[in-house]
Amino acid sequence: MESKGIISEEEWRSFCNNTVLLAKFDKYSWTKDEIFKCDILLYNYGEKDFVNDEILVSLISDGKIIDSKTVNIKCAKRGDLYELGGVEFKLDKIKTPSKVNLSLSLNEYSNIYSLWVYGSDKEYANGEVNIIESDKANINDIKLQINNGKNSLIIAPNINKEKSVDGFFASDFWCYPMFAGICESLNKEKAPGTLGILCNENHPCFNEFPTEYYSNWQWWPIVYYSRPMILDNLANIKEPLVRVIDNFERNNSLGILFECKVGDSKVMVCSSDIMNNLNYPEVKQYLISILSYMNSDSFAPKEVLDIDDISNLIK
Repeated sequence: MESKGIISEEEWRSFCNNTVLLAKFDKYSWTKDEIFKCDILLYNYGEKDFVNDEILVSLISDGKIIDSKTVNIKCAKRGDLYELGGVEFKLDKIKTPSKVNLSLSLNEYSNIYSLWVYGSDKEYANGEVNIIESDKANINDIKLQINNGKNSLIIAPNINKEKSVDGFFASDFWCYPMFAGICESLNKEKAPGTLGILCNENHPCFNEFPTEYYSNWQWWPIVYYSRPMILDNLANIKEPLVRVIDNFERNNSLGILFECKVGDSKVMVCSSDIMNNLNYPEVKQYLISILSYMNSDSFAPKEVLDIDDISNLIK
């Protein structure tokens, strides 16, 4: 039961304690044109009542408070969960794609939620990038488009099923072989058993898509609507831009985004179903960030693949 150094005692107690401040809201990703709304709750199974007190609710970006509101507590006796009312924040002060913290505090108690705020709901601009949707073109057409010497983004959600696994956001938290065996014995579909993502958060591909090196809530639709590619036979692709971590039984090299050179063309391959999920602001921002990178001088993949490597993977 000793600390493993992953989280401090204070952080843990902010959400796992006998008294916890809670916020209830519709989603984690927003655009700056929207108004963020949430309900504030108090879980009070501690040692005291709260009478004529107030909760400070703040929206914080880059360490600076954007706005604050207070929620009053008339009487919250110990032994119940209280819905105390709602707050609203305009998001138009957030000018660049940002991770934002929703902070709740009441005397010695506090809690923080992560939110993501992106640009207004405008169309993406592909610039000089040739976007190829594999489910709308045959392999010969794709080969011709790749060979035109332009930068190409291949979006391939219908990736070859023999060379991919199902997309799944939640990690297989314990033992994949055991869970898989139980599903097989009950004739139930097995979960993919993947363990989140790994990426270089400082890579210029993510300049306009704030992220940590691991998956957080802004990755949910990107990972869920994907087919992680099995890259074992593509020896040149040692470090996909977005790696999906496989379980220890299969131990495949998996990825949902990688870059390469094919002849004179520079190519990005994405196995997330981006184009059919642009209603999610985080998916649109992911696409915007990829295209911005591909239109910049930073886009200079070193790994070389043959055109048949690509076609065999996506057909």
